[in-house]
Amino acid sequence: MTDLADLRRLYPLPEGVEDTAMNRAQIALALDVSDNTISKWIAQGMPVLEEGGNGREYAFSPADCYAWPRRSAPSRPADSGSAPNRLRADRVETVIVNEIPAWIVLVALIGWLAPSPGEIGRRIGEAVTRRRA
Repeated sequence: MTDLADLRRLYPLPEGVEDTAMNRAQIALALDVSDNTISKWIAQGMPVLEEGGNGREYAFSPADCYAWPRRSAPSRPADSGSAPNRLRADRVETVIVNEIPAWIVLVALIGWLAPSPGEIGRRIGEAVTRRRA
């Protein structure tokens, strides 16, 4: 079996993908596998940065998790264009956006665009004052 550092050299992350810690949902999305597959891989020894449990999320290194499933493959550099060897870089970039519920984004936009109740009162007061004048 090949050492993880050797695997990382043989199967580097695609250009432009940073090796920043990800949680279980993010790594599953990035690797284009299900959460169940991630659970199975953890049981089989997939490397984790931090163990999850008791309200704490797992933390994973994308570089380790990208290289780990290839540990039993023949020692040859990965073809970054082939489907089984490609990390879903487009998914890595959108993971954070997809985790924010749409209603929170909508409420934030409305709050940003709409005036506050105090601002509405101030504007009404100004309009009434102008009308009297």
